[in-house]
Parts: sequence; structure tokens; C-alpha cells
Amino acid sequence: MQYAFTTDYPPSVNNLYVTTKSGKKCLSKRHVKFRNQLYFDAVEQCGRVIKPITGDAKLIVLLSPPDNRVRDVDNALKSLFDGIKKARMINDDSQIKTLYVRMLAKKRGGSCSVKIKAIGASEHD
Repeated sequence: MQYAFTTDYPPSVNNLYVTTKSGKKCLSKRHVKFRNQLYFDAVEQCGRVIKPITGDAKLIVLLSPPDNRVRDVDNALKSLFDGIKKARMINDDSQIKTLYVRMLAKKRGGSCSVKIKAIGASEHD
């Protein structure tokens, strides 16, 4: 089983949570919007019924930032992992045993191409 889709560039982990006036921490609107967009893009590009990968998974991520600012590759991954989990493509991000991430040149608006694939025991290298 595998899924491949392209979505928006993930928000930085630095902007993941906001603190309300009452002092409660909650997900930022930006993060919630990204998760919803990821789900919409995944369903649109992969089909209406998304069944979660139940075993180990391999994830390939190609990031195209929206501008020339200096960015850490790992800063985008938390939002992406949360979105993939929320879209029910995996049950937990601990299932990701192989990860390949590449930062590409900037692209107007930014984008994130994702391929997630179930892997068997013989593919753990």
C-alpha cells in the first residue's frame, strides 16, 4: 500500500502552538489550516477511501519553500507528520522507519510532495 500527493508547504514547528488569553496552549490556526488542506489534498489525489498503513512505513518528502528564507528541513516535519496521522494514512508517526527529505528550490506559494509506502521486514535498511 502506498500514497502519493502534493500539498502546501508545512508551517514551522516554531508556530505550532499559540497561548490563549487564559494561558491554555492550543494548535495555531495556521497548523489547523495546514492539516485540513493536507487531508483535502490527500483525499483528492489518492482517492476517497484512505486506509491507514498499519505496519512500518517509508516516507519520501520533497519540500519547495515559498521564499528564500533560511529554513531547517526538520522544522517542517512535525506539522507534516501530524497531518499525515490526522488524515489517517498512518496510525502513529512512530511507524515511519525510513525517512528521506530533500529541500528543493523555492517555488511560488511553496509545496510539499509526499510519498508514503508500507514496508516489509526485508526492506528495513
